[in-house]
Parts: sequence; structure tokens; C-alpha cells
Amino acid sequence: MFDFLKHTKKYFAISGIFILIGIGSLIAFGLDLGIDFTGGSLLEIRYEKKIPSNELIESAFQNAGIDTHLMQVSDNNSILFRFKDIDEKTHQSLVSGLIINQYPGIELRFDSIGPVIGNELKTRSFQVLAMALIAIVLFVAWAFRKASRFVSSWRFGLIALITLFHDVIITIGLFALISNFTLHATIGVPFIAALLTILGYSVNDTIIIFDRIREHLTDAKRHYDMKQLINKSLRETITRSINTSATTILVLLAIFFFGGITTQYFVLTLIIGITIGTYSSLFIASPLIYIWMQRERE
Repeated sequence: MFDFLKHTKKYFAISGIFILIGIGSLIAFGLDLGIDFTGGSLLEIRYEKKIPSNELIESAFQNAGIDTHLMQVSDNNSILFRFKDIDEKTHQSLVSGLIINQYPGIELRFDSIGPVIGNELKTRSFQVLAMALIAIVLFVAWAFRKASRFVSSWRFGLIALITLFHDVIITIGLFALISNFTLHATIGVPFIAALLTILGYSVNDTIIIFDRIREHLTDAKRHYDMKQLINKSLRETITRSINTSATTILVLLAIFFFGGITTQYFVLTLIIGITIGTYSSLFIASPLIYIWMQRERE
């Protein structure tokens, strides 16, 4: 039978490489905060036949009194514009300049957020993320309190926290790397929502494996083979974990390629995070619990 714990150093080395890539990407490229956090306006227009020329778009923005803007074009004749915070009169003037007889279309979305609200949203979003991490650690430690005669329950919670940090750092770093070269995506409230979803998905996977380890520990005799016990737990859960993640990612890929441009960033974050979370639950969390349990036995 396959010995999962035999290759622990390789698992940690792979994770270390991805963490370095993630941190390097954050240092080199950083994260471009969206209007949710910095304030500004977002306008999405879908054209019926073809999109206007760059000259016409520039003219429409100048006539509306908007100096600079960012533009992203999708495959379904939609354009997503990002620019400074504007009032409703300027908004209507801009739309009138962009949707004309030669280029008929429809306004799909318009959001405008002031800088004060944006800064407040940024602060609260990261507070929620930190509170979620703390709550997860406390819950895992409480849920595994009955396994304390084998290994301290707080260590289950601490290992869950380590794997979650692992997932978040790699996800944010890879997102920054991919975004810099392809999507040029910005970070907003949907990105934080995606990270919270990843935390829940990853910790659920980790808890299932931990719970199987706890069950086998409870049934084990006084003298038991720790390595064999954890390998058995992983063999019993690996198929479920991979199948669940694979089916979820297939659905997310369909949304990414065939959904709207406004959902791509959210879905891309989920795809990266769920993939990394599945890996960490199987090949990071379990070897860590084995190492710590061995030390406690000694």
C-alpha cells in the first residue's frame, strides 16, 4: 500500500516553492485594489454588433470630464470601464457618448463608491478574514477535545491554521502573478468573499481527515503504529477529497469560461484556492499531525 508519509519532505518542498512564488509575486507585482476599497466607478456595457473604436471611447470620456480610465474587453462584446467616482449627471453623459446609433448596446452595470466608504470596506473585510481564522482555530480545538489523551486538541487547531495560512498566501500570490500577465484584475469585496469560501472549503476537508484519524486513535490499542494509522486514514479519505474538489473545479471552470467578465476574478480565486486547499489537507496537515503526535509520544 502507498505510504503517504514517506514523501513528507517532497510535499513540504513543493509547498515551499509555491509559497516563495506567491510571496515573490506579491513583492514584485502587488495587488491592485479595486473600487470597493479605493473608491471609484465601474461601468459595464455590452454592444450588440461591435465595440466602438478607441478614439470614440476616449472622446466620450473627455466630453464627460473624466481624465483617465481603465478598460477591459471581453469576448462577448462587453467592455468594463473603471474610473474615478462620478455623479449621476456625469454617468448619463458618459453612457450617452458610448452608446450611439453606430454602436448600439445596453448598460449592464454601474457601481460608484466614495473613497471613505471604500476605505471602511477594506478595513472591515480584512477584519472579517482575521476573525474567521481565529474562529476556525477555536472550533477545531473544541471539536477535537476528546482526542486530547493522544495529542493536545489545540494542536489540531494550530495545524488547521497553518494550512489555512498556506492556502491563503499561495492563492493571493498566484492570483497576483496571473493577474499581472493576463486578467489585470483588481481586488475587491468579491475577492475577500472568495478567500472566506476557500477557508471554509479547506478546513472542511482537513477536519474530515482529522476526524478519521481521531476515530482510529479512539479504537486503537495502547500500542499502535502511528504511521500506519495516519496512512490508513488518508487512504480512506483521499478519493472523496479529490473527487469532490475535481467536480467543484469543473463547475467553476465552466463559469470562468462561459460566465460574465465580472465573475471571472471571483471564480479564478476559487479555482486556485480549492486546488491548493485540497493539496494542503492531504499532504501538509496530515504529515504535520503525524510529526507532532510522534513528538508527544516520545
